Amino acid sequence: MKTAIVEMKKRYKDRYVFFDVPPILSAADAIAFSPLVDCILIVVQAASTSIRDVKKTLEMIPKDKFLGFVLNRQRSPIKGYYKYH
Repeated sequence: MKTAIVEMKKRYKDRYVFFDVPPILSAADAIAFSPLVDCILIVVQAASTSIRDVKKTLEMIPKDKFLGFVLNRQRSPIKGYYKYH
């Protein structure tokens, strides 16, 4: 896998490659992957992922690789959110 990732980085310098791995708290895949990737995005499920789990996850990943969060399965607009029409 390491060879494949290095090859993709060389071949696709102008693109982003995302790897969808199991949740950090349920499997070791993401932790094993972390040395091979440039950044880590954490997906949190609206109304489901606990703050406690988010904090535990952040403690387990390299701080310098954390890019941010993706909010998944948000059913209604977030208060204060606006849309362009």
